[in-house]
Amino acid sequence: LKDFAIKDGLHIYGRSPEGETDPLRRQSAEAEKAALIAALDGRHIAAGPAGAPARGRRDVLPTGRNLFTSDPRTMPTPTSFDLGRAASDEVLRSYMQSHGDWPRSLVIDLWGSASLRTGGEEIAQGLALMGCRPQWESATGRVTGIEVLPPATLGRPRVDVTWRISGLFRDMFPTQIALI
Repeated sequence: LKDFAIKDGLHIYGRSPEGETDPLRRQSAEAEKAALIAALDGRHIAAGPAGAPARGRRDVLPTGRNLFTSDPRTMPTPTSFDLGRAASDEVLRSYMQSHGDWPRSLVIDLWGSASLRTGGEEIAQGLALMGCRPQWESATGRVTGIEVLPPATLGRPRVDVTWRISGLFRDMFPTQIALI
């Protein structure tokens, strides 16, 4: 195992990438190795959330834990809303540049696995296009509702969003479907 190279990754299993300065990322290599040995020995592996650190999910570090998905009631997360809003701004800018007008309607695909990985970035993008934003409960981070922003704050027309929902998304995220 010590020489097993992860072909798509940035490191060799059990060793942090050269020059890595983030202490949580540095801990990940050793934690992954220890967890593998524990699993092979039939011992307990501590649980930890799944997600992408590159998408603002610092809570998933260090890796090497028994993954669980996030509480779906927290989606979209505040970080994913910021990223989704930025993506919607880029879609609007690009459309305006190409067509000389605002889009009237768009379709957004919602996939269960992508939503887990991004914390609901696609949902956030659609909400931003519609001129809405989530309201979060401060204690739990759960989404409790949607705020419809006044037209004056948008500076553009609202976009009608049609949500195309995968079967996995339907089964995993009924709360988000009711929300949107």
